[in-house]
Amino acid sequence: MSAGSGDRPLLSVVLAMREDSDDLGPVLSALLPQARALGVEVLVVGATGGADANDARLVPLADPNVLRLRMVGAHEARGEIVVFGEDHAVPDPDWCEAIIRAHAEHPEAAVVVGCFRNGTDRTLAGRANFFSYASPYAPPMPVLSQLRPPPISLMSFKRTALDGKCEQVGDLEASVLPGLFEAGQMVADDRVLADHFQDHGLAWSIANGYTCARASYGYQRRVLRWRERLAQARWSLLHWPPRLFGEARAGTRGEKDRALILGVVALIAVATAVGAAVGSLFGPGSSPDRVP
Repeated sequence: MSAGSGDRPLLSVVLAMREDSDDLGPVLSALLPQARALGVEVLVVGATGGADANDARLVPLADPNVLRLRMVGAHEARGEIVVFGEDHAVPDPDWCEAIIRAHAEHPEAAVVVGCFRNGTDRTLAGRANFFSYASPYAPPMPVLSQLRPPPISLMSFKRTALDGKCEQVGDLEASVLPGLFEAGQMVADDRVLADHFQDHGLAWSIANGYTCARASYGYQRRVLRWRERLAQARWSLLHWPPRLFGEARAGTRGEKDRALILGVVALIAVATAVGAAVGSLFGPGSSPDRVP
């Protein structure tokens, strides 16, 4: 995979922005130099006031629903590989190169999954938030966890995995992502690294678990019958708390204040399970407008 097809770049990085944010500055500062060197397309979809119009393609869209912004980004992106970045995940200097190399090494894989390092590890909230969802995706990561799909911001998709499959809001998160995971079409590459900065306090971390789960599971609701929704809700309540807590227990061995971290993780895990259950039964509500 040494060149794109026709006028396609090899890689497109989609940054969905609900509102103008100073947080985008560090991401673009890390991303744009390597994008220029490799001919990578950078798209900012949504509120574009924090972006540099000379180096990023701006797709203005006044919409608070981050899942809709990602869907638009999937349609707008021209790259052979598509990544959905975040304004709080700062890539390593060789991040783009590592993604392109990994896909060339794994032509059979629809998705390559990279790693996060915790950039906010000085507070209890920052550490608990990270361990609650990223424990299996911190380096070293020779293989993927088989318990749950990775966070979307760690995944880079071959275009063929997305084309024609992101037609409605939430298809990417509720259908495409879990479908590729269940089909075993993902590979791990812990050379793809970014620093994750997210620390908004304990209450926010717990609420965010609910918000993200309800948004994703809420969009699954439209393809499920009532009994299937009930079964999905029951499964979520029974399985998500022990799975997330178990991952965090494994990931926090040797951590200072481990008991406190795990106590907060337990609350986040329960909130995640409740969000998934409520989403399965009643839809996403306003949660997509609050997904970070």
